[in-house]
Parts: sequence; structure tokens; C-alpha cells
Amino acid sequence: VAVIGGGAGGVELALGLAAKFRREGPPVRLELITATRRPLEDRPPAVQRLVGQVLLKHGVSLEAGTRIVGCDEDGPAAQIVDDGRRLPCDLALWVTRAAPPPFL
Repeated sequence: VAVIGGGAGGVELALGLAAKFRREGPPVRLELITATRRPLEDRPPAVQRLVGQVLLKHGVSLEAGTRIVGCDEDGPAAQIVDDGRRLPCDLALWVTRAAPPPFL
């Protein structure tokens, strides 16, 4: 399962899923993908380090500095990175910043 977005919502969702699957689930590989160098990049460095440690402790791998720009013909489970790579996953959950349409 790929959670795309390294802000507060993405971190919260990734950790919530990790807890749920640890309690109830089949084993699931969770990955947080963020375009920034670290999750919660708008927070103080100490918070960023702590969050990184908590993610790893709970089995969430981190793909930092990776900007996802879309998905390919295989559907939402094949994420396209801005450098042309494709990152396969069974489920992609987008938790990115909301923005109005450009015409506004």
C-alpha cells in the first residue's frame, strides 16, 4: 500500500493503517511517498526526525524526494515518478495538498 503525501494527513494515514494491519490484518507492506526530503518538512527538524523514526518503528518504509506525477495504463497501482520510473503497488492512497482548479 502506497500513501502518497508526506504532510500531516499522509503520516497520520500511514501510521493508522500500520496499526490496523498490525492488529487485524494480513501482513501488508506500507510505504509513504513524499516529494520532500522528509515527511512534515514544514515542521521543525526535531519533529521531522522523530516522525521518520516512528514511521520506521511501525514498519512504514519511506520513499522521500520522490514526486509522483500520475499513474499509467495499468491503473492507479502503477505510480509514475517525475523521472519516468514506475512504482508498483496494490493500492495507492493520495493524501496531497488540495488546490483549486487553475482557472480560479
